[in-house]
Amino acid sequence: MNLKKGMLIILSIIIILIVILMVILTLPKKEKLQQSEQRQDGAENVIIEYEKIAKVKDRNTFFTIASCIDQYLIKVLSKDTQSIYNLLSVEYITKNQITLDNVLSKVESYSKPQIFSGKAMYEVNNTDRLSTYYVEGTIRDDVFGEQYSKGTPIKIAVQIDKVNKTYAILPNETVPVSFNEIPKTTITNIEPKGVNIYYSTNMLDTQMASMYLKDYAKLLNTNIEEAYSKLQEEYRQKRFPTKESLEEYVKIKKDYVLEPQAKSVSVSKTEQETIYTIRDYYGNRYIIKETAVLDYTIELDDYTLENTTFEETYAKSNNRDKGLLNADKFFEMINMQDFESAYSLLDSNFKQNQFKTQQAFETYIKENLFMLNTVNYIEYNSQIVGIHTYKAIVTDATEQSKKEVTLNIVIKLLEGTDFVMSFSIN
Repeated sequence: MNLKKGMLIILSIIIILIVILMVILTLPKKEKLQQSEQRQDGAENVIIEYEKIAKVKDRNTFFTIASCIDQYLIKVLSKDTQSIYNLLSVEYITKNQITLDNVLSKVESYSKPQIFSGKAMYEVNNTDRLSTYYVEGTIRDDVFGEQYSKGTPIKIAVQIDKVNKTYAILPNETVPVSFNEIPKTTITNIEPKGVNIYYSTNMLDTQMASMYLKDYAKLLNTNIEEAYSKLQEEYRQKRFPTKESLEEYVKIKKDYVLEPQAKSVSVSKTEQETIYTIRDYYGNRYIIKETAVLDYTIELDDYTLENTTFEETYAKSNNRDKGLLNADKFFEMINMQDFESAYSLLDSNFKQNQFKTQQAFETYIKENLFMLNTVNYIEYNSQIVGIHTYKAIVTDATEQSKKEVTLNIVIKLLEGTDFVMSFSIN
């Protein structure tokens, strides 16, 4: 009896182990490429795992690759046969039977200088020294007056040899949609040929911020649908609930939002994103959240969605400075032509006596202040408990008018960051 019982237990264990093994074998395999390589010191083969295709998040890598594409476009424009041939990947040359005699017929030709703008970039680590970057973007004529043309879509790949600091171009190479579609490279290195040396780019935070402002300005001018989709979702719903509302805003402020330049930039980072808080020379404020290079959302002001930084600053401020922060918020709304939000901040008694309707308030502001206002506060008093009064000089931020407007602002602080205000113009 004991022997039979023991055999039954052993048989049960074997069955369980078989089931576990079958489950393991049927689990989805990771999308990683395993490649066996021989070490130079003669040691036995080792397995190196290379990651599946991934979006490029490092800004310096992104613009290093972009500069390689720019150099290639320059050589194509000049019809420099030898240089073009030396820049093409050996694999591309072999596949397309390219020679020095036919190379110009195997690549795109351009009659004007071209500017490349990257839209998305994906990296595949082929070996420990070789990587391939699949790039989507546009090229457009580098001609004055056409800086905001939509351009022509381009797909291209760049192979990088990290040891030799060399690169090679694969024209018309489409981004693989899955790991299984990644072409397996047959090369082990890229030989230096004079023209195919790359130099690493170092992009600063201020440069990235300016680039994002310029990129978004281009979208506002050429592709309002994409510009609308770039707005952060919650922000879009609250500030621009329709595409037409964004179009109307651009129409009103066209001269001041289509060519912005960053005056000040602050940057914070989380594990998921990099956040750029930007102020331009007209006082417009932007919040850009980047998850990968050129993969970003934007907010065109910093008050629609109250952020943690503002709340922390506000909590640490004394009552005088809280009033100043609130006044700044009011004028930012005015500068954004967001009269609905600005009107909502007015004290109810003040509205009843002075501006019974939002339209009356909007008309008054347009007639007495400017499209973009710069505010300098020159006096402050708080003789009445809970009431903070400021005297300010308002000028035209665009400098088209030399007029100065003296403004008396009264602010009453409420719970949290809430407040109400009134004002009089001398």
